Amino acid sequence: MSSSYVEGRRCDLARLGYSRDGKKGKLQIVYGLLCSADGCPVAVEVFDGNSGDPTTLASALLRGRLGKRHHLRRRHPCG
Repeated sequence: MSSSYVEGRRCDLARLGYSRDGKKGKLQIVYGLLCSADGCPVAVEVFDGNSGDPTTLASALLRGRLGKRHHLRRRHPCG
């Protein structure tokens, strides 16, 4: 999981949230990258900027949304 600040006027996912890059007071989006066992990117999921890591990780992996879409048999969260 990571986040980026937003410099535009219109982004439905942008929210005030924790800024990993120190841009306090800026709107954020949160995103997660799903990789295969050999490190190849498989998917990117984007979340509201005020989403916390436990919320996004549970949504993307533990509930199986990405796993089912990409036919994953095993999931190993790491950070």
